[in-house]
Amino acid sequence: MGLRGASSLEYLFLTGIALSALALIIVISMNTGSDSIRVTQAKDSVEKLGLSADYVYSLGPGSRETVSVLMPQGIEFISISSNRIHMRITLSSGSSDVYAKANGKLLGKIPTSAGAHKITITTLLDGSVLFGDSSLDCSPARISQNIPFGGAGSSIVTIRNIAQSDVSNLSASRTGSVSNISTNSQPSPSSIAPNGTSTFTLQFTGSPVGIYSGIVEVSASNGTSCFTEISANVYNQTVSQFNASDNMPPSVTLAVSPNCQDLGLSVMADDTNSGGNAITRCEYQVDAGSWNYMLPDDISYDSPLEYAHAPLGARRAISSATSFMPRAT
Repeated sequence: MGLRGASSLEYLFLTGIALSALALIIVISMNTGSDSIRVTQAKDSVEKLGLSADYVYSLGPGSRETVSVLMPQGIEFISISSNRIHMRITLSSGSSDVYAKANGKLLGKIPTSAGAHKITITTLLDGSVLFGDSSLDCSPARISQNIPFGGAGSSIVTIRNIAQSDVSNLSASRTGSVSNISTNSQPSPSSIAPNGTSTFTLQFTGSPVGIYSGIVEVSASNGTSCFTEISANVYNQTVSQFNASDNMPPSVTLAVSPNCQDLGLSVMADDTNSGGNAITRCEYQVDAGSWNYMLPDDISYDSPLEYAHAPLGARRAISSATSFMPRAT
């Protein structure tokens, strides 16, 4: 009886372990499946918005279309910069970035809440394409600061009224970790006429050492708003800006975007979570060929978060390619 009892206990113990392992596998599979669905939703939404923007842009000023999109859960932000839409979503394994490019300059604001949305897209008189009914455009769309410990930096943000009526009571506020090392003045003037501009200044302090990110949002009394993404690297001059212990490569996100004539390749290289070093170079490879240099969007490689681009030539050459590979250092 003693041996039978021991065998039963061992059986129950092994069965419990097996069931726990099975439950863990099921949970991981569910998370992976959910991530895959949300990435697909993000890509579909961003691509649909980009294609719709191109369609309205091709029809000329005054053209308007309303599109329906399904936004995934976990959107961190949606940034509209120049002719690019950038969506970042949070997954169980980290963050993922999705991009789309359009032919015209893009303005406005895209909702980030999960679920179905109807978004109006309009071509303005100056040829810009507006998402939603926003009255404001913040420029630049992205600010990157590289500051030595104990130093300082500053950036000016310009707000333009893209509506047909005055906007008033402009105010600016920061969110995210970048708030710990920055301050901002308030927009001046606080009211602007159609096509008028207002400006304010962001001041950065070089302490403490670290990587910071966030946004500065400008809002008006009519409920409209615009924002600028901010990333900052405060580094210790006594050791060097380069983190010698960093043996992890930066993450690189690839985006290929069509236009009427060519295909363009763009990437985002991000070392903020893998060492914090400034990106020094981005390259791409087509079909295991030679590595080609990519141009930084902001003229120079000098921060842990960089966007870079390169022309890929004629559509025929790209359509015959089987693989693209980006890298960054």
